[in-house]
Amino acid sequence: MPQNPTQSRGADDRCIGHGVFGVCCGWVDDGAVQALVVAGDAVSRNHTNHLVIAGIPVTDPDRATMATGYEQGDFDGYAVQATVTDGVITIAPGAGAFDPTLCFIEIGPEGTTITPAVEARLAALVESMTTATYAPQAPSLARRQYVYGAYVDELVSYTVGTTRYYVHANHLYSPSAITNASGVVVERMRYDAYGKQTITTATGTTRNQSAVGFSRGFTGYIIDEETGLYYARARMYSVGLGRFLSRNNYLQDIAPHFTSGIDNDLEVELTTDGYSDPLGVYVDSFSMYEGTFALLQTTDASGQPIPLVVWGALAVGARVAAGVAARRAAAAAAQRAAQQAARRIAECEAAYWAYKNLECSGCKKCTTKEEVLKNIACLTAEIAGRSKYITKRCDYILLGSIAAGSAAKERSHKGELVKKTAALANCFIALDGH
Repeated sequence: MPQNPTQSRGADDRCIGHGVFGVCCGWVDDGAVQALVVAGDAVSRNHTNHLVIAGIPVTDPDRATMATGYEQGDFDGYAVQATVTDGVITIAPGAGAFDPTLCFIEIGPEGTTITPAVEARLAALVESMTTATYAPQAPSLARRQYVYGAYVDELVSYTVGTTRYYVHANHLYSPSAITNASGVVVERMRYDAYGKQTITTATGTTRNQSAVGFSRGFTGYIIDEETGLYYARARMYSVGLGRFLSRNNYLQDIAPHFTSGIDNDLEVELTTDGYSDPLGVYVDSFSMYEGTFALLQTTDASGQPIPLVVWGALAVGARVAAGVAARRAAAAAAQRAAQQAARRIAECEAAYWAYKNLECSGCKKCTTKEEVLKNIACLTAEIAGRSKYITKRCDYILLGSIAAGSAAKERSHKGELVKKTAALANCFIALDGH
């Protein structure tokens, strides 16, 4: 076995190296051994630790992809089953490596193999080293400049670094296309009924996110990249839920005498019916804004000044109150009508079954006075029930009669009433004979 004149044999055939490659790791017995290697550097942000360990290439799973590199303390651990033939294990940079740094080597005794316990110990070592030295990656600052038009969310162009892009919006100020300085379309946008944005290439291929750093959505709202919510100033809007995530406190604050009870259950939703809502305080589909009430008073309930920004004329403010009142009145009327219909159906069904269950007969077959009196009482009750049924026009209320033809059923029931009345008169005649 060749000997390394610069190192002595360890008691357990293990050695630890640091920092340089091409290291002969002491007196390593020929045969199969396990080699555990950790690479990384706590003070560097830019490593790609591709290595070749005993002729076996290993790849850095989180290689550096930009000038700032990955986060500090991001160490990489490798477990390799090596075969030694000349008493030497060589560790060298692999293809594509960038500034690889070796910080830990462990060579097991001859005949040892890599087991789950060994892999777990290596993973724990890497995790402890990373935890002890971790520091987040420095933020990447990208200076951007924006140019706006006359509308508060009308973004005309924006610049990222030295590259300028131009925004093309529809009638709602929702961006629909992005062009570069040469006028070439680089991205397109479309929206569903609840404002969800779909980004595509110029040819229509869908993208998961903007490739040109664009973060504006429906009606020009800013899109929060972490949550996907729209920032509507007064509150946040969710395209997934199709509604705002909080109550409309501004409306309750400046005009409680007009808006009591509105929006108690987040009922106000973003709409795409031809209106925009720059403040996130949209009332309903009448294109009305609480900002119109700024004309009525100059301070809110807490005494803070209300900005003298008017999103409509005073008449629109009146339309808010009128529209809300009309909507409530219509809902109340519909509820009353439904309640009345249900009550009439119940009364008609009760009247129908009240006389139907009597099953009264005439007095022709009666042999005693008692039988005649019993039938007279039954017929009297049945006639009263049938009269009530006809008076309430139940054939025009009950679904069965409506399906069979209300007018025909009413004629039939009136005919039965005439027959029962005649039968009652005959009973009184029979009574005189007993």
